[in-house]
Amino acid sequence: MADESPEHHELPSGAVPTPGSVTGVAAGVLERGRFLVIIGSFTTLVLAAATFVWAVVKAVGFVSAVVTAGGSADVDLVKLFEAIDTVLIGTVLLILGLGLWELFISDLDLPPSLTVHSFDDLKGRVATTLLLVLVVRFLEEVVSAPPSDELLQLGISVTLVGTLLMVFANWHR
Repeated sequence: MADESPEHHELPSGAVPTPGSVTGVAAGVLERGRFLVIIGSFTTLVLAAATFVWAVVKAVGFVSAVVTAGGSADVDLVKLFEAIDTVLIGTVLLILGLGLWELFISDLDLPPSLTVHSFDDLKGRVATTLLLVLVVRFLEEVVSAPPSDELLQLGISVTLVGTLLMVFANWHR
């Protein structure tokens, strides 16, 4: 005969488990599990800070190359694009870290451009920023003047991946 104690019954829809029951303890543990995202949020924010510092180093390299004027304009342009690319990657990490915090922990006092209200919203912001990274990478290659067949292959690849990113960004369940 099955155990008929309250711990083994299905709870009616909308019912809250009693604190001392097995179901209540399990629900409490699962609800607190969302705080694990703090690790991911802080890690992503530390990576964003490190990436922004890296972008500053790249920007100083670009300015130094332009000031010394010993380099080629194409090489200098690639250095500029690399610095911009690094800033965009840092931005993706910042949006991700803050977005995870807002979705799982609590709302933050952020400007509207960094406020996230749903996972789809976070996904869309990250995907569109990654699309910008792809475009900048493509421009870096264009400036370096690869053979036309390689440039065409890269252009097609960037277009396909960019299209998928935009579909992914705008796909709502």
